[in-house]
Amino acid sequence: MTDPSRTTQPPTETPVAPPRLGRTLRFGFRTAWDSLGFVCATSLTLFAALCVPATLLTVVRIRGLAIAAALAAYLLLVPPLYGGICWLAHKVFEHDEPSYADLWRGFRSLYTKALALGALQLLVNAVLVANIVFYLSRPSFVFLLLAIGFAYGLLFWWTNQVYHWPLLVAISTGLIRRDDGQTPGLSAVLRNGFVLTVSAPGYTFALLLLLSVIAIPLTISGVGLALLAPGIAAFLTTQAARDQLVRFGVLDAQPDPDEPIGDERWRME
Repeated sequence: MTDPSRTTQPPTETPVAPPRLGRTLRFGFRTAWDSLGFVCATSLTLFAALCVPATLLTVVRIRGLAIAAALAAYLLLVPPLYGGICWLAHKVFEHDEPSYADLWRGFRSLYTKALALGALQLLVNAVLVANIVFYLSRPSFVFLLLAIGFAYGLLFWWTNQVYHWPLLVAISTGLIRRDDGQTPGLSAVLRNGFVLTVSAPGYTFALLLLLSVIAIPLTISGVGLALLAPGIAAFLTTQAARDQLVRFGVLDAQPDPDEPIGDERWRME
């Protein structure tokens, strides 16, 4: 398996057209439904981790210290745990005897890289949002254009993030390797996330929009956030990343059980 952004020779097969969103959703939701126990258990685990920084914000009385403690708790717990959820989703898609313990195996295996990726995502999001707020506060058409530009940059960054965590798992489990056989670093996650996004921008944006539509009511309900949202997001983004990697020859196409089976006959010669 090779890193698609570093492959120096063209794949043996010509990459197919961008994946169909309907197929991705059908496969993703079907796998999530078949693994509903994992979806609920992992989502509840991540929700419990999110309660730690939220509690620190209310318990610590010094505002600056409370924000710093909550931020540290978030980075130390949430990104590695979400990486573990995507690790478990990968095990499910690979039919590799998945179990809830795989969440913690992924947490341990991905911890350093997941912490770095989570910090980077948070930093870039914060910088882009801060620039948007700053330029919107300035009474000038030029500043408005700058704010719109940063808003587009933020949207593009969000579409890249759709693939970051599944790619991190794919790299760590050996699905993606460099031409020399070595395991790529964290920069490969960003680079390949960019490649997958620009290779199918409409598909990726539609998936991001759908994830947002699903997340909003689940978050408002509270129960949905605790039991469904993180797990469903992990399964859908993992399916999307796998469908994209099929295009680059990194993975074999997943058979569709809904498609008719060809009428092949045995012949003796």
